[in-house]
Amino acid sequence: MKGNSFKYSDRGFESEELLIQNFLDTGFNRFFRKGYKVTREFEIGSGRADILLVQIDERSCLFKNKVTLNPTEILISSILYHKKPISIKTLKTRTGLTPKKLLANLTSLTEKKLIEETSLNCYIKNESLTPYYKYLVSIEGKLSRWEEALTQAYRNRLFSNESYVLLDNKYIYNAYKNLNSFKQSNVGLISIDAETRETRMVFRPKKTNPLSNHFVWRAGYYLKERI
Repeated sequence: MKGNSFKYSDRGFESEELLIQNFLDTGFNRFFRKGYKVTREFEIGSGRADILLVQIDERSCLFKNKVTLNPTEILISSILYHKKPISIKTLKTRTGLTPKKLLANLTSLTEKKLIEETSLNCYIKNESLTPYYKYLVSIEGKLSRWEEALTQAYRNRLFSNESYVLLDNKYIYNAYKNLNSFKQSNVGLISIDAETRETRMVFRPKKTNPLSNHFVWRAGYYLKERI
């Protein structure tokens, strides 16, 4: 293939599990700085991410105080700001909750000292009420099905600052031909060779905020039970 330096191997990995484990054993530290917690097979409703690299926010009450939140409290926490008050009317519109359920959960969060009422029917959240993690990298591993992997990796951007597809170098050709699809989706591409264990960063995406603050809160809350 003209215009690139890839050396394609005749030998590939026998399974996706071997592909992923070899990356964690040999390639992971080449591209990602130390300090990440690693977890596998993570699912929160947008599909399953094969690898998550997580930097925990140690200032968060979810980490320091082991605070427990229910799904509705997570939703409200994802909407409230630290300094800009939001009215009950706005919260009702954005959450779709009944007035009774909304008020009950606002009362619960207030009693836990996680939010406060700043003026009549307006709320802010306290500084310690932040998501469990401050930075997250997700990686979707596939032997050859790059389009399927790209679709899932894009979904992972809902809660990730960086999202990647990890492919067997034996099958990287088609993905490389379609590199613009990765660039347009801002999804990175990594290859690993089954013979040499060489890992290549084919395309590194821009670091961005996750696409959904609600998914960040949901992901963080479930991650705190795992790492």
